[in-house]
Amino acid sequence: MIHASLTEKIKLETGISVSSSKDIYLLAGIFNKYRPDGEGLNHLFSDHGLERQVCERIKRIFSVTALEWRPNDLYFSIKRFGHIEREMAIEITQKYLDEIKKFSELINDSDAINSLSTLRVASDLPTPDILFSDDMPTLIYELITDFFAKLQPERHELFMLKEAFYSMANDYFLMAYILWPVIQAETGSVIKFDSYFEIWRNGITLNFSEDGMVFVNLPK
Repeated sequence: MIHASLTEKIKLETGISVSSSKDIYLLAGIFNKYRPDGEGLNHLFSDHGLERQVCERIKRIFSVTALEWRPNDLYFSIKRFGHIEREMAIEITQKYLDEIKKFSELINDSDAINSLSTLRVASDLPTPDILFSDDMPTLIYELITDFFAKLQPERHELFMLKEAFYSMANDYFLMAYILWPVIQAETGSVIKFDSYFEIWRNGITLNFSEDGMVFVNLPK
């Protein structure tokens, strides 16, 4: 049995022809077609291999955003967060930072490795005298965006959907989470990057101090 390629399925599902990296921006917003619960995604992704693994991650995003979805919603967002204990949020944050550090080791970025190794997750709230800095969030952001900017459809067909994944929530880290099975397959990495999804779905935000402390903020 001959299976349609991903680009052929994209054409059938959306009417959009994509053939190279210059076309990926045409696919922004295509997943709104499958809201609120992801019905029909099986027409776009096969039920085996990396397409199945990527689709499972997309379905998790549909699952946590479906309840309060409205037809005029442009992006996938969670309007009300459930309760999470601070201890659990700290554990998720530590796992996330550990995975980012492992990622910096995977791409062999020595400056990032050294910087990330100094981070410590605070167990309490910041005091008024704490000085915060955007340097570390910027470093982490650039690690992800620079790496994924180099991944073109010619390397793997699923990278054709980078912009479509990003546009779900205007979030490069959520895009990275969705595509992570492809990175695992190509690099043999043991990193799962599931921790970012947990941060996102629980509404956890992080503040980085100048002396390497990471403070965990819970949704109000």
